[in-house]
Amino acid sequence: MLHIFNRRELCVTFSQQEYWRILDILKQNSIPYTVRILQQNGPDFTSRDYPGGERGVYVHKNDLERARALIGRAGARY
Repeated sequence: MLHIFNRRELCVTFSQQEYWRILDILKQNSIPYTVRILQQNGPDFTSRDYPGGERGVYVHKNDLERARALIGRAGARY
């Protein structure tokens, strides 16, 4: 289970395509994650039709390096 004390920020993105790409990679590799909507521009941020906003993706601190390697962005903020 991810708590605020054992999770780390994997990325922050405004790109809807990048956001869904990252979530798909995490799901395919069975890496638990949580999402924090930092700026919500639409009524339903869980939909793939969501128009935008800033989203933070968090993973367990023990999964951070593996997740970074899988998404191909070693600690980048995009």
